[in-house]
Amino acid sequence: MNLIESKTIETEKLVLKSSKVEEQKRLCEILERPEVSKWYLIVVKKHANN
Repeated sequence: MNLIESKTIETEKLVLKSSKVEEQKRLCEILERPEVSKWYLIVVKKHANN
């Protein structure tokens, strides 16, 4: 693994990075769409500060 002390963690097959609130909100909007949500088991919590 590379960059353990950073906000990005990389392995040979995966890159994990911290997301911003704006990115999380956009992802929730996408996952709430019926054509997308039928493929995923999701529980979306609404943000307190929309």
